[in-house]
Amino acid sequence: MQGPSPSPPPQRKHLSAVLHVESDIRFPEYNSSSWKAHWNVGISYGAWSDVQMSYMAYSPTQLRRTGAPFASKRDSLLFVYGQCYEHRQEAFRALVKAGFAVDAPGPCLYNIGVEEISKDCANLGRGGATVWSQSECLLHHYKFYLAWENSVSTSYVTEKLWQGLASGAVPIYRGAPDIRSLLPHPDAALLWEDFESVDALAAYV
Repeated sequence: MQGPSPSPPPQRKHLSAVLHVESDIRFPEYNSSSWKAHWNVGISYGAWSDVQMSYMAYSPTQLRRTGAPFASKRDSLLFVYGQCYEHRQEAFRALVKAGFAVDAPGPCLYNIGVEEISKDCANLGRGGATVWSQSECLLHHYKFYLAWENSVSTSYVTEKLWQGLASGAVPIYRGAPDIRSLLPHPDAALLWEDFESVDALAAYV
């Protein structure tokens, strides 16, 4: 369930369940005792849920993809977001200041067209394919990309991470504090907080 602060329905005698996949930081009422009292079963991303689900919808084989040949991948960093949260924009500016070339083909801080990166990816968008399909196509052409969740919350890991791993790009990730336990390998992503500065991250990359 997504959206701003929905009001729970009246209590019912039959079995009822609620599904929500938004961060408890942004929507704390979803994990409040008063909200939970209206449902028999809670389905969410967290281990505290009665039924835990995940944004990870890829098979182990898909996570072994390498994307385009490494030598042909773009050296610039991919930054593609539709929601321009300030912490993402701050990261963009810090990366540029540290010397990264950053491609932003999405609505947030747009600086390059999708067709300039890949005509195949642009055609996906014009053909009515899902945004996720176009995002995966773009990720296929990059070595690294910025994968920042909208919230830092335990176990809250969205498609922003999994799409890159399934497309052969290395995520520079900021989000769930327990991310290492959720990755297919502890070194599958670069974690923003592992570096003492953006300059140190730039030097490593």
